[in-house]
Amino acid sequence: MNFESAPVEPKLMALFKFLAKVSRQPADIVREDFDTVRESGWNNEEITEGVLVASLYACANRFSAAIGLVADF
Repeated sequence: MNFESAPVEPKLMALFKFLAKVSRQPADIVREDFDTVRESGWNNEEITEGVLVASLYACANRFSAAIGLVADF
């Protein structure tokens, strides 16, 4: 699924793009990335919650892949 083509409001798209960078390129995050999300209408607590959720999913997926877990459904 390509989130970038999803029909969502600009505020939500800004958060999606930021969280994609959190997941795919965390070392490349700069203050301007955070500021862009904040300027789109998200507050610090909401951004932090999004980062935590994205990070936990990334951690769980990496852990599962590393030990060879396979979904049985």
